[in-house]
Amino acid sequence: AAAGAGRYREAAALLFLWVLRSLDERGRVAYDPARTPGEYRRLVRDPRFDALTGDAVVAVFAPAEPSAELFERLSGECERFLEAGVL
Repeated sequence: AAAGAGRYREAAALLFLWVLRSLDERGRVAYDPARTPGEYRRLVRDPRFDALTGDAVVAVFAPAEPSAELFERLSGECERFLEAGVL
């Protein structure tokens, strides 16, 4: 809904949170809201997750509102991560 309304920063944050919670639910990495994206990258150790995390950081923390293209790329990276059976 957030992406559909053009709120790509919010949508990206929710998408990344969903991936982190999925990792936790499957016993891969315990979710801890105090962890940084870099800490999660070191724990997961997967190039697909690295790409996903890099785009999530830009989308959520960059000063400018992220573009639809960045959100779509992040969404695709999440799908590839899921399809790889990582979660």
